[in-house]
Amino acid sequence: MTDAAKILVADDERDCIDFVREALADSPYEVLAAMDGEEARQHRP
Repeated sequence: MTDAAKILVADDERDCIDFVREALADSPYEVLAAMDGEEARQHRP
């Protein structure tokens, strides 16, 4: 686990998630992904 700030990307389109993840690849953020609301809720702190 990292102390980096986290960004949750939730979208039902895998291409959108991949695009955002790639755009943030060099950022200091940990990018979490979810394909739906249920999966997004699993990322709660």
